[in-house]
Amino acid sequence: MKMYKKHETDDDIIFYFKIPGLSKDKNIKVFTCNQTLTVKGNFSVENSYRHFQHTISIPSNTDVDGIKSIYKNDILEIRLPKEEEPANLTKNINIEFDD
Repeated sequence: MKMYKKHETDDDIIFYFKIPGLSKDKNIKVFTCNQTLTVKGNFSVENSYRHFQHTISIPSNTDVDGIKSIYKNDILEIRLPKEEEPANLTKNINIEFDD
């Protein structure tokens, strides 16, 4: 079952996670590694704590240095800015000849 919603604009990919009961002192981490975004931590539901972890593949044109997250009204929003894809992934390398 998907625990998040995804919205995409021309400039960003935005993920919304409903995570009740988070505060600054709670253990939650958001990080990227090898073209994935991971959100993990603990949250409270009806006087108990639950552990969660979600790992999502992210596109190669994601600007990982520009990723931002904000928590408000039980929603964790993670905004992944898009970079322009290189127009040409092929590059010719000149060969120097040592005569």
